[in-house]
Amino acid sequence: MERITIQDIDRVIQGFEEKPAEEKLSFEEALMSVGPAPCDTCDRSQRCAEEAVECFGFRIWVNKGDLSKVKPEKIGKMLKPCK
Repeated sequence: MERITIQDIDRVIQGFEEKPAEEKLSFEEALMSVGPAPCDTCDRSQRCAEEAVECFGFRIWVNKGDLSKVKPEKIGKMLKPCK
């Protein structure tokens, strides 16, 4: 898996900032465009938000960007504080 660098993030931010306002997604639209999250079907989702923790399934989803890569048994397990 290729690592994302600070320079990569800077390029994405710069590209977003250079777009005309009518082409930019709102924050809500950007969140919706990433697709379903493992939290959508998890009983712990509210507790995780309150406790500021994330499970192994969530970390896989964030890193892979694809819910199909997350095995159901990983959701809600191996909790760690959010970074």
